[in-house]
Amino acid sequence: MSPVSRSRKPKKKNTKPRRRRASGFDMVFTHAAQLSSLLEARTWASGVLGLLRWRAWESQDEPEQVMHTAVSELLDELGRVGGTAGMAAARAFSLVGDEEQRADFHHVAEDLALAGVPEPEWFPGYRPAGLAGAYSVTDSAGDLEVIVLDYRDHFVGAVVDHLGIVNVPEIRVGTSAETNGPDFAKELASIIWPDPTPVRVSAAQVRERIVGPLTQLLLNGPTAHAELIEGEQANNATMGLALLEAVVDELPEEPPAADEPDLVELFVAGDVPDKDLARSWALFVTDDALANGRADDSFSVRYAEALLFDRMVPTYRLDDADLAPLAEVVRAWARFVHIDSDDKLPELLDEFATAYRTYDVPDQRLADFRSYHQFRTVTLDDMAFGPVDGEPLPVADLPPLPASATDSAHRLKIKLVNGSPRAWRRVEVRSTITLGELHQVIQRLFGWDDDHLWKFATDAYHFGPIDHDPWQASLGQVADAGDMVGYVFDFGDNWTHRIDVEAVVPAGGSYPRCTGGAHGDPEQYPDWDDDHPPRPGKFDLAAVNARLTGR
Repeated sequence: MSPVSRSRKPKKKNTKPRRRRASGFDMVFTHAAQLSSLLEARTWASGVLGLLRWRAWESQDEPEQVMHTAVSELLDELGRVGGTAGMAAARAFSLVGDEEQRADFHHVAEDLALAGVPEPEWFPGYRPAGLAGAYSVTDSAGDLEVIVLDYRDHFVGAVVDHLGIVNVPEIRVGTSAETNGPDFAKELASIIWPDPTPVRVSAAQVRERIVGPLTQLLLNGPTAHAELIEGEQANNATMGLALLEAVVDELPEEPPAADEPDLVELFVAGDVPDKDLARSWALFVTDDALANGRADDSFSVRYAEALLFDRMVPTYRLDDADLAPLAEVVRAWARFVHIDSDDKLPELLDEFATAYRTYDVPDQRLADFRSYHQFRTVTLDDMAFGPVDGEPLPVADLPPLPASATDSAHRLKIKLVNGSPRAWRRVEVRSTITLGELHQVIQRLFGWDDDHLWKFATDAYHFGPIDHDPWQASLGQVADAGDMVGYVFDFGDNWTHRIDVEAVVPAGGSYPRCTGGAHGDPEQYPDWDDDHPPRPGKFDLAAVNARLTGR
């Protein structure tokens, strides 16, 4: 259990006066007072936030929540310290990180300014840095790319892995006194290629290529490149992430091209053996490419390996009878995007078929791949990032509740996909039930304490206390027979549930009602909680229904 996601028992007060304990940020403010230039301030602030993120990734708790808590503590300390050191730190931190984070530090600085604290000499006010140019070096398949942004007096460069496994594993900052933009790009790219040739790209192209990988890295951490948290702090790429966040946020978005042909439909209209499977594959590849900042028609054997083994094997169900047709579809896609000369693809597809059949826990796969084009599943891993401040958003553009919903019920199988044993419950609820009410039903089904944040993931939105308003959306609006919805409770332990809509049936009798299940209520705090007695190991249908009805 994450100690930041549950309050501890109150401790007895010590009546003796105590000295104020030195803040963990005292050294931070000492350094802030010595900043002398805008570039120094931005790189310094990025390094401090990078160190906090590094520690969050190293912790055993939910990294985003740990990071959120650390930044909140830093904001509190800034307000307490005040003075020129506090002002310098607040202005420096307001120039890096995401938009919400920058705004929080800006408000602290404005409060200090109102109190009469002078601005640091190096602070120019808030205006976008003047981008003189951008350069890219990439391999022929688009798997790896070096991107450099030239701001005349300094450069920001990053190595981006568009396979979606590593993402932004290196970041460097240089100055014009040392080199120029193209040479800085060549120097950074030389760690990958012996004789790199930079090409000029637009600011909008840079944004398109780096936003997805950077976002995934920040949310998921360095899943494949442990050296991001194992290397020396001084040379660690994590120290530049907050600067890169702010820089990318200032870049313009690429306007959509007019009358651009739909790549998926062009592929499906061609000579493919199975149209449904072909559409699912094409959407799967292009969705993934968008998330990883690569062109939707860029493909390689390395990228195929990442798609098949890292995304498809553990995530999507596929009948044995579909393995051969899928291999044909993948080969057709390779020809469609002009890499049909690579003789390693057939061997890779044979390895995939073997790996798929021998995967250890196939029952954890989230959705049927053949129907990906009908229901582009939000994976449950995408739901399990930490909470942020804010009010639930209003729901827009949801389809209206079907008229038949007033006389129908949804039969659901809800399975806990982490923890041991993996308890499940079958329950029937009215189709008109809101997702907020369904949350309460799930809490009672599994005996959860309802003392943490939670969220649902559907094809359209995330719903929960910090997302779209779950009390404005009905189950009948977001899920029909055969659909899957994800539900996560407690962003520290991430109790993740898969909800399958087994059927929509005519209503009759009282709801909600549990009709089956397996295993007793899971232990919510199995490692350290002594506040609750052990829970029964067997499923008790009568006890569960008593909780549902409040009897």
